[in-house]
Amino acid sequence: LADDTARNALIGALSRIQAIVEIQRIIEHGDLDSKVEIGEIIGSICEKLDHISRAHVAHSADEIEIGEDMITPIALIVSELVTNAQKHAYGPDQGGIIAVTARRKNGGIELAIRDDGQGVPEDFNPRAVNGFGMKMLMHEIDHLGATLRVERQSKGTAFIVDIPAREE
Repeated sequence: LADDTARNALIGALSRIQAIVEIQRIIEHGDLDSKVEIGEIIGSICEKLDHISRAHVAHSADEIEIGEDMITPIALIVSELVTNAQKHAYGPDQGGIIAVTARRKNGGIELAIRDDGQGVPEDFNPRAVNGFGMKMLMHEIDHLGATLRVERQSKGTAFIVDIPAREE
């Protein structure tokens, strides 16, 4: 168990560092108040995280431009939810697919992270989880005025973040 705990702590730390590095890179390459394609952010985060576990991290996104203020929350949310799937959805020897999608929905964005792993417990409540990662995740979701839905699938789990339309 100690090995598993240490491994998960390391995965979490590495993923957050990767996400922050990517956020910096994207922001530094953008012009001031430039918009960024959401697919670029999701893609770069997923590519960095793809090598961390046996599960393959796939991604696809509608063409959606977001403002600089949304880059960090979205990158951190994707990083955290992908990492959670890497840590908890599969056994140490199992592979699978973690699929990250961003779709237009009701003027806003539906950001989904789905895995085909072992699924969350029946009574899983993300707000009741005490780890740093989940607390940070909920903070970023609240910051965007978004909501998080957790859907149990026939195989695996979907974490769906509904980000409302922004006032221009």
